[in-house]
Amino acid sequence: MSIILTLIARVRDGLILATSIEGADDPEHNTVKYMTQAKMLFKKLNSPGTPQAQSVASGQYFFHYIVKGTVCALCFMELRLRRPPDHSYIQNTKRKHLDKGRNAMAAVNNELQDVTRIMVSNIEDVIHRGEALNSMRRSFRNET
Repeated sequence: MSIILTLIARVRDGLILATSIEGADDPEHNTVKYMTQAKMLFKKLNSPGTPQAQSVASGQYFFHYIVKGTVCALCFMELRLRRPPDHSYIQNTKRKHLDKGRNAMAAVNNELQDVTRIMVSNIEDVIHRGEALNSMRRSFRNET
């Protein structure tokens, strides 16, 4: 089986989170047509009773997908062998994407904590300056 297209999408609304297009250079692959079909497939995944893993035929090609939680990983492949698809490629791709997402979220949280610390420090500095200015104003009034 030759992988032409790999997509990872959010199941709720079909939003594509990551894309890998392997066969875009090959004129035999109408990538735009199959991307459109993949998007339509993603939108149908949110319906009740949809299988968590399935292969869907489209001409001489197949869409293979796995849904886990709120994320779906999908591969678009040429069918050269007449055997059930091995979903390990999809699972590995999905796992890598989710790990990157977790790492990115951890990095964003760390940066947010840094920004919060800086903002708290700046606010404390402003308060201390305000107190110092009030103290100077009181002492200036007392002298005059």
